[in-house]
Amino acid sequence: MSMSSTCIEHTSEEIRFYCKECNVFVCDDCVSGQGKHIKCNKIKLSEYGAKNKQILIENVEEITNKNLPRLKETLELAAKVKESFNKSADENITEIRSKTQVIETILHELQEETIRQIDESRQQANMKFDDFLDRHQNRYNKLVQITEKVQQQKSDIQSSDVVKFDSEMKKILHVEHGSESIPKLEPPCFEINEQYLTKAFYQDFFLCNNIKDEDKTESCTYKKGLEEPNSSLDYIEPVSSTKETNSVINMKGEDTNYDENSSDIYVSNSANKGETKLRCSVVHNKDLNYKIIKSFKCENAVTLIVPKTNVYEAWIIGVGISEVNLKQTPQSTTLLARIDGEPFTAGKSQKHGLLIGLKNKKTIKVLQASTGTLRRTVDVCKLVPHINAHAQHLSAICTVSTPAEKEKDIAVLLRDYQVTGSKEKGAVIRWYSSKKLKTNDLNISNDVEIENPVYIEEFTNGNICITCAPDDKSSWIQLLDKHGNHKIRYPTKDEKSVGENIVYSFIGAGFLRDGRITILDRVSFRQHLLDANGKLIKIDQYQNQPSSFAVDLYDNIWIGFDDGTIQVMEYKDGWYEDIEIND
Repeated sequence: MSMSSTCIEHTSEEIRFYCKECNVFVCDDCVSGQGKHIKCNKIKLSEYGAKNKQILIENVEEITNKNLPRLKETLELAAKVKESFNKSADENITEIRSKTQVIETILHELQEETIRQIDESRQQANMKFDDFLDRHQNRYNKLVQITEKVQQQKSDIQSSDVVKFDSEMKKILHVEHGSESIPKLEPPCFEINEQYLTKAFYQDFFLCNNIKDEDKTESCTYKKGLEEPNSSLDYIEPVSSTKETNSVINMKGEDTNYDENSSDIYVSNSANKGETKLRCSVVHNKDLNYKIIKSFKCENAVTLIVPKTNVYEAWIIGVGISEVNLKQTPQSTTLLARIDGEPFTAGKSQKHGLLIGLKNKKTIKVLQASTGTLRRTVDVCKLVPHINAHAQHLSAICTVSTPAEKEKDIAVLLRDYQVTGSKEKGAVIRWYSSKKLKTNDLNISNDVEIENPVYIEEFTNGNICITCAPDDKSSWIQLLDKHGNHKIRYPTKDEKSVGENIVYSFIGAGFLRDGRITILDRVSFRQHLLDANGKLIKIDQYQNQPSSFAVDLYDNIWIGFDDGTIQVMEYKDGWYEDIEIND
């Protein structure tokens, strides 16, 4: 790997400094005069090399002995999982085609049977019509003969013939009442119900049902050394391709109210109630209805979603920052076209608005609007430093929801942080007031399993839910009480399945108003719902891969997908009355 010895900004100058904040090499011009990095924290390359040479050598040895073998093993495992996934997909395609042929055969048989019934009815009707036609055609012919003879013998007709013709005509003309009425026969009318003539009806044929009976409360697992790894995988087989659009910034969709079967993205396994009930400890209403209430498209990928206080309003963070309003027709306003940095966590301050944590930055940024002047009538938004929290330690931000703690504004989760009164490093939750002052710290005991925390949520009773998502391990959530004591771990630690098996990849977990916890799982496209005691209630599934997640004040669940779709979901079950929202 080679590195240029000249500055990127000033190509004729040699690099002599390293900017720690921007993670770039710079020259003398960059750190003097009007240089971009004059105020940044930087160090001379010679000084950096002298200080860190031995550390670099030791790090390389550790990476060579530990990280590289583990990464290689992970790559090999991923390749096997990919191969098994594709094998499962091919098998599923073959099965779908085979069963579709069975359906086509059944439809063909029904078609032929129906046509036979119509033909039989036609034959019976034709016999009646033919009998009617034969009888009256014969009468017609006889009457024609008599009338022709009478016309021919008008003046010479004999008295005996008069009697004969008159008698025959009266006999022919005299028929039973109604015998000349044409048979009134209704043709058979077989109709195909209109619902069978729509694509939506047949989409129900292809149900996404990949949760095995023995794994209703588990996710996909992969065990090394199995001859048939496919038997241990549990992936979502896509049901149908989603609508592709080039559209978290400009809206292309419509504000639509959906029912639970109308989505191109969402597929629920809750219809299989009997099987789910056997595995899930459902202590409440088992007929949960998880459905889409809002849906829209975005032009760019969505990294983070932060709901606002008003219902159906949120900040959408991707390449830039936008605010969306979904109350009626979706409206989007671009607040910041491009972010100078990579956002990895965000939250809402009650007083200051949107807060964002950026990689390689030393502070949490706040979105601030500058009032327009005579020349600029539109407010200009920018990210400015708010609270000191280096990205090296910052993991997640969340809004404080405890009513009794009114002086608290936000909670910040710090990892690998120096624990107060100890030489050890651990996870610390720090609260700040609306005046940006630290109110208190909560040191999480090393006995509580916290590793690579990526999401934090605080409940009204003080409980704290932390999502842990290590790169090389299965994800889990850790529920703590307000004192930092362990309450629940989901999933529970199963000694038989620990190790390198990747089972979950959680994006985040949030509280609903009644204490239930909903968790978004990226690998298996799943939405887990737990009761307040951590018992699994149900698992819903998506057809597309999710990328971002948030729960707002009204129990609406905001999901961002990799294809740019954002959907607002909700659980409807009657456990509590919906709060009336006055806009």
